[in-house]
Amino acid sequence: MATPLQDIADIVGPQHEHVKVLLHKVRQTTGQERAEAFYALRLTLAVHETAEEQSIHPQALHQLGLYDRAANDRIAEEQTAAQTIRALELVDVDSDQFNYSFEGFAASVIEHATAEENDEWPALRNIADIAVVSKMTEQMRAVPGLASNPAAPGMNATFEQMRQWARSVLPQPPEPRLRTVASVSEHSARELPGDRRQSADLAGADRGSPNLVKMEKTMIKLMYKPVSMLVGVLGGIIAGVIFKKAWKVIGREDDAPRATDRRKGWREILLAAALQGAIFAVVKAAVDRSAAEGTRKITGVWPGEHGED
Repeated sequence: MATPLQDIADIVGPQHEHVKVLLHKVRQTTGQERAEAFYALRLTLAVHETAEEQSIHPQALHQLGLYDRAANDRIAEEQTAAQTIRALELVDVDSDQFNYSFEGFAASVIEHATAEENDEWPALRNIADIAVVSKMTEQMRAVPGLASNPAAPGMNATFEQMRQWARSVLPQPPEPRLRTVASVSEHSARELPGDRRQSADLAGADRGSPNLVKMEKTMIKLMYKPVSMLVGVLGGIIAGVIFKKAWKVIGREDDAPRATDRRKGWREILLAAALQGAIFAVVKAAVDRSAAEGTRKITGVWPGEHGED
């Protein structure tokens, strides 16, 4: 009989690979073909992430503990990804804003999937309740069919509308079985090695202890990662608007030339590329720095390199 981990790997693994294929297709296409690829990606992620939100993550939290960094990071990353998709929905799929923002988004989605496979899947091995395993696998098995269902929301639907539809049609999820704070400190700390045990120890630590202060700073830095991703997307949108206005003045055209446009010369193409790169780099540095400064003002912790220990 297959273990729950094997079941999840067999079911969810191909879904992760399919998402990577869709990400690549969005990168490689333009125009209507790209719009259709982005629609397929949004719908797939809406159904997939909703199913994980209802079945995978609650069970991982039960196994790892309420205060486990890895499980909570995966949830925060998905919430940030949803906000990023909403921002991408506001811009044209062939725009510079979309291209710039989508690259960072795609990288974060792949990194997120890898982290799920490394951090959450092994924890699911400990689930012994057959009813829970059955409902969890039933939910995840339903994802591919729903993501290609003709009755699914159409291309003009928002990501949130897709998620609402997914919640209404997915099979019933297993009941969440979150541990109490006491059980986290008594049970999870016993099971988890190294820094994962430190996360569980948050439940029983004294609020003023040096170890807890250090762990809280580490948690803030980890939570800053998905926030910085969303800030980067917004920065890309801002940079795209600035570049478009600047090119109207310099190039006296609404749109910058593409490298493959045979009507344009080398000088014009390289000038546009240099201007675009400079604007995007400056805006990215500005928004990244502002986000880091804001985090320090709110939390007292510098989230970037060479921060306070």
